[in-house]
Order: sequence, then structure tokens, then C-alpha cells
Amino acid sequence: IRDSSDANTAANLRGVLNGSNQSSGVFNAAQTILTTGRLTSTTYLTLDTEESTLVSLLPMIREASARAHARAIDKMVISGNAGGAGTVGNEGVIDASGTAIAVTGTNDTLAGADILAARAAMKKYGLNPADLAIAVSFTAYNDLLGDINFQDVTEVGSDLAIKVTGQLGTIFAIPVIVTDEAGLSDDRTGNNVCAVVFNYKNFVIPRLKGVTIETDYEVANQRNVIVATQSLGFEELVAGSGTNQPSIRLPYS
Repeated sequence: IRDSSDANTAANLRGVLNGSNQSSGVFNAAQTILTTGRLTSTTYLTLDTEESTLVSLLPMIREASARAHARAIDKMVISGNAGGAGTVGNEGVIDASGTAIAVTGTNDTLAGADILAARAAMKKYGLNPADLAIAVSFTAYNDLLGDINFQDVTEVGSDLAIKVTGQLGTIFAIPVIVTDEAGLSDDRTGNNVCAVVFNYKNFVIPRLKGVTIETDYEVANQRNVIVATQSLGFEELVAGSGTNQPSIRLPYS
């Protein structure tokens, strides 16, 4: 039987704030405000475009609009939106005020050991591989393809071996995402971030409705305007504190 006084001890209270932000013996109810911004892409069609040509152009216009939005969202997630260093949600998963672990491979080559070191540095955020993702540049991805530890069939199994599939889908059960977003660099000559390991469960993308397509006609310019819009944002739920970091960036050294 536990002493009731022990159960009611203030030191047993646990709040929702992280690290040093949480006062001892106090339960703090915190909130995260999710905001959205307007994302738009615009396509112009001159009035003298023939109908027969327009029919064949429409699928390409639709694909180009989708690709433009996808690239913008990619940049938002990796590099964030406008804001200074340390601003929650404004830096994307690359947190300039967070922890960085330099690439240690020969000639600045990203290796599986670097990914493991980053995961270890995340502490509690890096425990469950199902909650993690790795975003890498093209050069970093090719570095990982050359990692002998992941080429060996005996290490990863015949179904997942690079020598069999020709591609690298996961590292330590963590999915690998390749992107050409400018926030991840292919340049080995400077202190440029080439990869980031992050806990995606700690980040959310608020969205209002879906994609809306509107058209208009500009008389002065003699052209039709096709505008695709959507409202969405990117926010971090809990900021990293001390040695517990929801994302770790890996720069070439």
C-alpha cells in the first residue's frame, strides 16, 4: 500500500514541456498553434493557342502544376519557410540551432555509420525506426549506395540487397528519401548539409481544404490564366532540448 502523501508529492507531477522548459513539480499545459500559408502556381496560355493543341497541352499543364507544388512542399519540409534561426517550424527538419554531426567517411563520404551516430544523438527521438526518416542529397545517396556494409547480401538479406535491387530503400529500417532541394548539398568542399535524420512524428503539415484550380482571362495581355492554389504549413510540435533532438543534420566536414 502506497502512502497517500507520496502519491501527492509535487515532485511526482510531470508536465508536457521539454527539457529545461519544464519546471519541477509543476504541470504545464502547453499548446502549439498551427498556421498555414497560401501556395500558388500560375500558368499562362496565349489566346492564339489552337484548341487541338490545347487538348494535348492540358495533361502537361496539370503535371507541371502538381510538380511545382510538390517541389515547394519539399523545400518547406527540408528548409522551412521565412524565419530566423531557432524559430520553431520555420527551419524545416534542418534546424540550424540544433545538433550537427560531421560526415566522417573517407574523403567526406556519407556512410551508414554516420546515420547510426545521428540516430544515437537523437536520444529518445531516435529509438523507434518506424518514427524516423532520412532525407539525403543525390551525392549523399550515392555515397550510401557505395557503403560496403549495405551491399553485402549477408548483411541485409537477398530481397533488400543493393546488388539485387539496384537501389537503397532503407538504412537500419529507416526509409531513405532523395531530394534535390537546395537545403541539402552535393558540395563536399564546405560545411554543407548533405543529409538530415529526423523524427517525422514530431512535425505536422496543417492543411485547409485541398487544391483549388481557378481560371481567368487577361484582356490586355490576350491570355488565359490558370492558377492552382492550396493552403498548408509546416510546424514542429516539440522543440529539441539538450541532448534530445528530433532532427540531426549531417554536413560535409
